[in-house]
Amino acid sequence: MLRWAVAVLLLANLGFFAWTQGWLDPLVGAPADSEREPERLARQLRPEAVKLLPARAASAAAACLEAGPFAEADAAGAQEALRTAGVPAERWQLMAAGSAQSLLRIERADAALQAQLQGLKAPALGGGFRPCAAGAG
Repeated sequence: MLRWAVAVLLLANLGFFAWTQGWLDPLVGAPADSEREPERLARQLRPEAVKLLPARAASAAAACLEAGPFAEADAAGAQEALRTAGVPAERWQLMAAGSAQSLLRIERADAALQAQLQGLKAPALGGGFRPCAAGAG
């Protein structure tokens, strides 16, 4: 019985060795070096468009911005100012900021949207947009 166990273990080790050397890839279908996956590199679309940014630049590239606080009546005017400026409604949300006051918040404002908001000088937006309060967004 012990001889069979040793023989099975020896065959298992030989099979594993053959698989890790790549000798069984055509038979098994699972390559031993599947962690590398070089075929993914061949399937990339426009890899030159990918740009790695440092953490500080990445956080500045997609910032959280808010305007307000607004009284209930003023919040509608601020939202209309954003609509008129062409900012899509799905980009901002109205958040409660206390008793009968609210904030307009844009969670992920890219550089283009930030520039558009900087140029927006609507009186309904008061002081305009600023970075979100600490701990928000």
